Amino acid sequence: MLLSIWGWAQTTPTLTRGPYLQIGTPTGIVVRWRTDLATASRVNYGTDPANLTQQVDSTALTTEHEVTLTGLSPATRYYYAIGDGATILAGGVEYFFITAPVVGTRKKTRFWILGDSGHNNSVQQAVKNAYFAFTDTVHTDFWVMLGDNAYSSGTDAQYQSAVFDAFPTMLRKSVLWPAFGNHDAGSASSTTQTGVFYDIFTLPKNGEAGGVASGTEAYYAFDFANIHFICLNSHDIDRSTTGPMLTWLQSDLAANTADWTIAFWHHPPYTKGSHNSDTEIRLIEMRQNALPILETGGVDMIFTGHSHSYERSYLLDGHYGSSGTLTGSMILDGGDGRENGNGAYTKPALGPIAHQGAVYVVAGSSAQTSGGSLNHPAMFISWNVPGSVVVDIDSNRADLVFLSSAGQQLDYFTMLKGSGDPPLRVSISTFYGKATEGEIRLTWVTQSEVNNRGFEIFRATESAGPYELIASYRTHPSLEGAGNSSAPVTYHFTDRFLVNGQIYWYRLESVDALGERESFGPIRVEPLPPHTIDIDPDNVPRRIALFPAYPNPFNAVTTLRIDLPDNGRGSHRLRLEVFDLHGRRVATLLDGNYAPGSYAVIWDATDARGQPVASGLYIYRMVTENFVQSRRMLLVR
Repeated sequence: MLLSIWGWAQTTPTLTRGPYLQIGTPTGIVVRWRTDLATASRVNYGTDPANLTQQVDSTALTTEHEVTLTGLSPATRYYYAIGDGATILAGGVEYFFITAPVVGTRKKTRFWILGDSGHNNSVQQAVKNAYFAFTDTVHTDFWVMLGDNAYSSGTDAQYQSAVFDAFPTMLRKSVLWPAFGNHDAGSASSTTQTGVFYDIFTLPKNGEAGGVASGTEAYYAFDFANIHFICLNSHDIDRSTTGPMLTWLQSDLAANTADWTIAFWHHPPYTKGSHNSDTEIRLIEMRQNALPILETGGVDMIFTGHSHSYERSYLLDGHYGSSGTLTGSMILDGGDGRENGNGAYTKPALGPIAHQGAVYVVAGSSAQTSGGSLNHPAMFISWNVPGSVVVDIDSNRADLVFLSSAGQQLDYFTMLKGSGDPPLRVSISTFYGKATEGEIRLTWVTQSEVNNRGFEIFRATESAGPYELIASYRTHPSLEGAGNSSAPVTYHFTDRFLVNGQIYWYRLESVDALGERESFGPIRVEPLPPHTIDIDPDNVPRRIALFPAYPNPFNAVTTLRIDLPDNGRGSHRLRLEVFDLHGRRVATLLDGNYAPGSYAVIWDATDARGQPVASGLYIYRMVTENFVQSRRMLLVR
């Protein structure tokens, strides 16, 4: 019997769910996962994936593991591994998160919105794959689910299929913020905060992620950078103006000073998709009761699902009745919101200002479409197409894209608030790097400088970091600033002893007399071997030739081979250039006198300034005293 018990105790647990991330803040995050056996919990973490120097343990034996990490640095990439203290169940370079920036920071923020995504089907997967292709290497700061996250009853098995099996990579690197939908209510109750939804998710009821504490996980607030988010419950919580939820909403908005305010929940206030906001009580009550509070509080955008379609409004204010009561005065801007169309939607200043307009988005087509008349008069555009929504916010600018499951950008708009950030103390017109063998020469040009002490250069091997300081004006006189200048000033710095073929990212920071900093970049550069290599120095070709590029098509680097025979003069006057299809010279690879031989010339798909060129067809042309030949090559990034 003792041997049997000992053998059972030593059985290695199996990871059956996760890891997944909850409640991300500038200094903390919650890591959750599930195992088949009850074990202790451990998270190892650090900024170096090969050296996870910190850990948090829980000795309680459980299959539902929840570990809170605290004392983290803002805007920092951490790698992590999970286990039971004896066995690592998951970890490696693909297991990481980036902490939120300090609240109020104006930085580019990307978040992804899915609505009614609760079917693990081909539509859902196409929507996911389209977003992954769209965002590419740009990190998703967090993502949002608008309810009906697991059909048809929100059971644990349905959540396993529609969420955890469907989005494993996103769950482990970006915090998920969910709303509660009517199908989630099939296995959970918001009034008691019990059931599958509330068992699975850890949400901020005590104001731990920003905003006023709601006292419940059924509705909550959080801050990220310069944005305040509010998640409401439109299904099984009192929606009256005097009820706890909307009373809390008024308190939260009264305390809010963020540049941007965004709200989301499940049931849309305006829709003519698979649901009708003129006739359904939850939709009507959210429109009549929640919208006046939100618009008085200066809300900028509201996202909902429920209707299995995409519908996007004009810039609206004050429309609280049925669709037939919409008047022209309620449409503050009846344009398309596009800078290449009628112009961006504009609001007078950053921060919450009452009744300056909001855009309403129904995004409930992330796993299915269900038709409808799609003719609500508040909507600028409506699509019965599967897709998701991508939002980028940077300082005073917000850009939204509706991305279809086929990868098409079927809708987009821009919102601008006020004049944005104060004028830069240092204005930079150019910042680029030029690669040579084992070295990268950085160049930047300032157009004006105010009290500029100098520059510091930071380097990383990934765009998101971590970045290390490699040079400072304190130790490199060439990085000292011009102080006050209104004329262009050019700066250079060469980073040496680099690894050829390794991609490097550089960020530049200026430092003024008060120690205030401004950041520029990052830029991407890859050092390469010398452009020209004599590949057969012992043999001289019999005839002159320009060979096809290899590889072709190519992604980052291709090789152009040329043969130069003996011409009796000891050398050839040679020029090898790259042109675009408009005949514009992109780069000059060779220009000089070259001895007879076979040469391999490497082109790294950059122009004469070291800047990456766009995908497309390019022509490379070889010219000598009595020979001209051109060929084509295709760059596919």
